[in-house]
Amino acid sequence: MDEQGQQVINSFSEAARNARTGDYSQAALSINSGVLRFQEFIVKEGKSARVKEYEGRLTYSLETLLLMLERKDWVAVADVIDYEFIPLWKETFSK
Repeated sequence: MDEQGQQVINSFSEAARNARTGDYSQAALSINSGVLRFQEFIVKEGKSARVKEYEGRLTYSLETLLLMLERKDWVAVADVIDYEFIPLWKETFSK
């Protein structure tokens, strides 16, 4: 995975860490940064076979994350990031 892909992980990891410690405004900023980096990375990667294979799962993970944000369930936000989105991102782009 290149540096830009790692930046996606870093932004979301920071968001999860902040959500777990109660710094919700910083968590929201990190999520915003992560989503923007996610979009840039996906555009750069194009529609490779790997992206096509995982696109639906990545999108579903982000939709779940946004739903938890809507509910203001910060523990669930951190869980989705740590246990679903980041592992899926690594699985998709580490090869």
